[in-house]
Amino acid sequence: MYHAHLLQRGERKSLVWVACDLMIALGMGWIVLGLGHWLELGLSTTQSLAIMAGWAGPQVIDQAITAGLDRVREQRKDKPKDPA
Repeated sequence: MYHAHLLQRGERKSLVWVACDLMIALGMGWIVLGLGHWLELGLSTTQSLAIMAGWAGPQVIDQAITAGLDRVREQRKDKPKDPA
């Protein structure tokens, strides 16, 4: 019941979204684990990087892309338009 009230007020994600976030985090962790193995890093280093990538998740990637796009938009806005 408590979870339902938080969900209705918009203070908590639904369990479906939490499950999706978990799957994405696991996928990102596995990708980094494979890259670490391919780069022949130590096991503890590879596992640490995989955990960090899974923890950061898609939200950090989304924020980085948004920040980059905002920077590009600001640069385009400052340039004078070509009268041609």
